[in-house]
Amino acid sequence: TLFRSPSTCIMKTIITSRAILTLIILLQYGNLSEESNGKQDLDPVKNSCVRLQTARLENGLYLGNEDNENILFMEFPLSKLTSYLSSFDFRTFDSEGVIFYGDIGGEENWFILALRDKNLEVQMSNDDGQMLLSKWGPNMSDGKWRKVSVDRNASTIEVKVDSEVVINLMHYVKKPYSGQSDWKLRIVVGDLPTNSSIQLLRPLNTALDACMRHWSWVQEDASILTSVLESNEHRHCFEHEEAGAYFPGNGYAEFKLATFLSSGRDEEKQTEWTLTAMFFLRPVVFSGILFAIHGENDTDVLSLSMDRLRPVFTVSLFGKMLSTAQFTLEACTYHWMQVLLTLRNNQLVLKTPVTYSVSELSADDFYNLEKIWRKIGRA
Repeated sequence: TLFRSPSTCIMKTIITSRAILTLIILLQYGNLSEESNGKQDLDPVKNSCVRLQTARLENGLYLGNEDNENILFMEFPLSKLTSYLSSFDFRTFDSEGVIFYGDIGGEENWFILALRDKNLEVQMSNDDGQMLLSKWGPNMSDGKWRKVSVDRNASTIEVKVDSEVVINLMHYVKKPYSGQSDWKLRIVVGDLPTNSSIQLLRPLNTALDACMRHWSWVQEDASILTSVLESNEHRHCFEHEEAGAYFPGNGYAEFKLATFLSSGRDEEKQTEWTLTAMFFLRPVVFSGILFAIHGENDTDVLSLSMDRLRPVFTVSLFGKMLSTAQFTLEACTYHWMQVLLTLRNNQLVLKTPVTYSVSELSADDFYNLEKIWRKIGRA
C-alpha cells in the first residue's frame, strides 16, 4: 500500500480499517494520476503555497542520531572535576527519548535524564541500588525553549527547569569517587552509548528529536560539541519549528496497520468493513498525489490528489475518477486544514473545510477494494 504526496506538512494522519495490513508511505512530489491528463504544471515555484523557513540556529545542536557513528560523546577525567553541575537550553516536540546519559567508571554506575509522555524521567543504577522517577516537571514537548540544569553532590541529585526544582533525588554512595584517579565521567547526549549493554529499569525509546544550545557540562571544556556543529551543517537545528511532520516529496515510511485499527473486535464478527483516512495538513506544494493505495504488483487501487488549477481534491478508484471536493485559496495561506475520506456501504465520502461530496461505488469496486485490503493484510 503506497501513499504518495506533494510537499506537505502533516500534523496528524489517522487511518482506520477493520483489517490487518502493512502500510508503506511514499511521499513524492508530482506523479499525478491519469485523470489529470498530464496537463498539470509541476513547477514547484508556481505551485508553492508558502515559503519554508529553513534558517538554522548557529549555536543550536540537533540531538537526533542517524546511526551509531553519530553519537554525541564526551569524556572527562574524574580527578579534575570540581563540579557536577550541567545546564543547557532545551527544545523539543518529541514526547520520549534520552536527553543525556552519564556514567562514572563504566556502565555499572549510570544515570539518564529522559522524557516519557512529555515529562522528565530519571533512571539511575549503581552498586548502591537503583532508582526510577517518572513524569516530573512541566510538559517539555511543547516546542518552547527551557533552561534545564542537573547538579549532583554527595547525597543529592537536583534537576531544575527554568530555575524551579522539579526533581530532588536523595542517594547514598558507599564508595567515594574521589579515590578513583583513573576513572572518567562519560556523557552521551541524545541517546545511549554505542553498543551499550545497559538494561534500563523501564524500557524507553531512547532516540530523541530535540535541540540543545547554551550548554555547560560539569563546567569543563565541551568544545567537541562545537566541533560537531562546525563540521556538519545538518547538526544545526532549524530556527523555527512547529509540531507535525514535513514530507519533502521523496522517501517512504512503513507502518503496520494495527497502529491505526479503530476496533478491537475479531474480524469474523465484523459485518461492515470501513476505510477512513483523515489528514490534518498544510500544503507547501499543492499539486500532486496526497496518498495512494497500491495492491499487488504495484497496481493502482485508490488515490487522493490535489489539483491546483481547478482547485479540487480528486479521488480515483481502480483508475476511475469518483469524486472531487474543492479547497479554497486558504489552503495556501499557511492554515492547517482537515481532509476526511471514508469508504463504507458502497459509498465514498470526501469532506473538506468547504465541501462535502458523496459518491456511489459499484458493489464490485467496493468488494474488490475490501478484498485487496484484506488479502495484503494477511500476507
